[in-house]
Amino acid sequence: MTKNSAILPDELLKIYDYSLMSKEVRKIFNTVNLLKIRYDQVSMPTITANYEIKYSSFVKRNNSKVEDYVVKKLTNEENLDKYLSKIVYAFSHLNQDEKIILIETYKKGKMDDEIGFSIGICREYVVKSRKSAVIKFLTALKLDEKFLKI
Repeated sequence: MTKNSAILPDELLKIYDYSLMSKEVRKIFNTVNLLKIRYDQVSMPTITANYEIKYSSFVKRNNSKVEDYVVKKLTNEENLDKYLSKIVYAFSHLNQDEKIILIETYKKGKMDDEIGFSIGICREYVVKSRKSAVIKFLTALKLDEKFLKI
């Protein structure tokens, strides 16, 4: 069993405000979708058929004739690259079921029963896996402390 293969124990799941954490993860997924529109020429992470994230980092391009515009654009794209790299890093901390459940929930908007049926698990396991995934994901992004109940 690898370090990220196990679902977090109930004791850990209970010390976080899952409702607020779920909203935060939804914001992150929505932000990435908006960034795809704004920075359409920047390479964005893609999700493979087996729910792995593939991401090639930003390559500097000098397309503009106005140097200030280029510098600002590159700075924004470099920040975007850092942001996306952090998300990919956080996603790598999840087990396969957690990856599938996060993508199916926050990217595709599927319901628990539908997710469970598609990967062959019960609804209760989907809910527990999603809670575990959300906590692991935000912890890897170092955003978990503000959601502690204790």
